[in-house]
Amino acid sequence: MTGNKVIQLLKSFSAYELNRLEKFLLSPYFNENDTLLSLFIYIKKKIKSQKEIPEEKIIWKSLFPKVPYKDTKFRHLCSDLNKLTEDFLKTEYQRTQKTESEIQLLKYFNQKNLQKHFSTHLKAIEKNLIQLSVNDSTFYRHRFLLESERGQNLERQRKFNEGIQCLTALDFYLDCYFIIEKLHNYCYSLNYKYIINKEVNVGLMYAIKEIKNDPKYLEVPLIAIYLDVANLLQNQSNELYYTNLKNTLLEKGHFLSKEELGGLYVYLQNFCAKKINSGESHYYSEMFGNFKNIIKNEIFLGGKMNAALFNNVTVTGIGAGEYEYVETFIHKYVERLPKNIQENELTYNLARLYFAQKKYAKVIEQLRTAEYKDVFYAMSARWMMVKTYYELDEYNALESLLDSFRIYLLRKKEITSTHRRQYLNMVRFVQKIIRLMPGDKKAKENLRKKIQESKAIAEKSWLLSIVQ
Repeated sequence: MTGNKVIQLLKSFSAYELNRLEKFLLSPYFNENDTLLSLFIYIKKKIKSQKEIPEEKIIWKSLFPKVPYKDTKFRHLCSDLNKLTEDFLKTEYQRTQKTESEIQLLKYFNQKNLQKHFSTHLKAIEKNLIQLSVNDSTFYRHRFLLESERGQNLERQRKFNEGIQCLTALDFYLDCYFIIEKLHNYCYSLNYKYIINKEVNVGLMYAIKEIKNDPKYLEVPLIAIYLDVANLLQNQSNELYYTNLKNTLLEKGHFLSKEELGGLYVYLQNFCAKKINSGESHYYSEMFGNFKNIIKNEIFLGGKMNAALFNNVTVTGIGAGEYEYVETFIHKYVERLPKNIQENELTYNLARLYFAQKKYAKVIEQLRTAEYKDVFYAMSARWMMVKTYYELDEYNALESLLDSFRIYLLRKKEITSTHRRQYLNMVRFVQKIIRLMPGDKKAKENLRKKIQESKAIAEKSWLLSIVQ
């Protein structure tokens, strides 16, 4: 039954969502078939107890103990439950779209010519929109829809002078919505150009670019921001455009949702990452400054701390030499990660910090007993132990670790061929380094050249530093 559509869908639900769906199915307004409720409750119990969903005939017997199994009817039941579950999701989504629902109600009052209801409701929606701190493209879309209803209402009352003013406002809000969405897509296309080296055509951009000469649009926060993003993506080596975007985000970022602001900070961090990769290590401090602002204001993508952000903050902070901040961050924010990865993230990132601080005994303390289910962490942790034993001149322990690491790389099927090749090369080079005869400059130089010429290798800089 694991391939059944409704079961796959229900397994994606949280406990809260499952309980909400049960209330939905209990309502005769939405569901008039008690068997569908029974089918749902059966599946829900299995999901909550984390038990395997049994085959169709067993489920059928629990629903109809005295009726022979009928495959067609069972499939229809599953299909109907799936449809109701999708209806539930639509209803739940509608609950979260408060302004959208209010405008639809306003439209109803307008169509039915319920003027008192319309006027009262219009004022309430306007008040709510004015109080909103977020001025994203959805805000301007809602303003457009609101002015559209107002315009139709004024036309019905033959208030043509007021209708012209309304039409001007309606046109401005529509322009803002359209321009923001076009600029958003344009910036995405520029980003993809650098990722896949392929042009993505975004229509009407020749007209959109002209807004740079129109002050009324430049006063719209998100338009100004996306113009700065576009300038940065078109001039990736120019620090001026990076600074402009950074300052605009600091000045106008409070008008945006945290999710959208987090996405915009990615453009800044990508610029810094490219600079760091090209050898401009001072950009670690710049990038870390951005991360500090992201953490301080909790500008997390999706509103949640995730492993990628957690690791990026740690690595960048170490690169910037902000060891005290990084240690505090690790202990404070590890609890914001999903529980099943907290322990691994804590030990691995503390070990990474201690290695940078040359506190090698603490590195061993963190990693010696850690068990990493994720192969990437397992490989990274073993490699950090390799470097730690080398720095401590613990060559016997190092030889043993290199042998066991090599066997792990060869046996673990989940490891990609690229990672396997890279780590096997690194293991091989370390073995050669520690077996070099003291004073054999020629052998050392030959080995250094081989490391330099090797492409399938991750930590080339560290290997080169220990073979000087």
